[in-house]
Amino acid sequence: MSETEILNLKNAPSTLFFYGVAGSGKSFVANLVGDLAGWYVYEADDDISDAMKLALAQHRPFTDDMRDEFFARISLKINQLQKQYPKLAVSQAVYKQKHRDYLQRQMPTMEMICVTASDQCIFDRIKGRDKGISHASAQALRADFEVPPKNAITIANETSQREIISQLNAYYSA
Repeated sequence: MSETEILNLKNAPSTLFFYGVAGSGKSFVANLVGDLAGWYVYEADDDISDAMKLALAQHRPFTDDMRDEFFARISLKINQLQKQYPKLAVSQAVYKQKHRDYLQRQMPTMEMICVTASDQCIFDRIKGRDKGISHASAQALRADFEVPPKNAITIANETSQREIISQLNAYYSA
């Protein structure tokens, strides 16, 4: 393994939260952290409500009430997981800035990282899935995504695992 393939998170907080639009690769990045650094991975999409599942099936965006209830619930779960696991990587879209802010207020030591990719890359990823969100649902939700502030930590997930590792290392090994 070359030096750029070693993930060095020595200066990272104990919880990293990867967010971004459907198909950006946030779960891929969280799982990479889990696999290479031994962190516990929580994919918060596993806990979406029945109402949210129905909205996805009908290619509708989530309502504010759906999101508010969901983020209150996963905030409690993340707090519980933080007590069980010394290192935690979380992935979930978090389309609204108010929910990102809410999560940060609930867990001030957690670091939020936006995962991005080109429109074509996202389209190809979603098209290639045999389960999960459809392209139509992803498009309905994407219209609701609020771009994070310019000072937000961002990881571009365009090319390779090595590039993701390099970006994370650049941020956390300094």
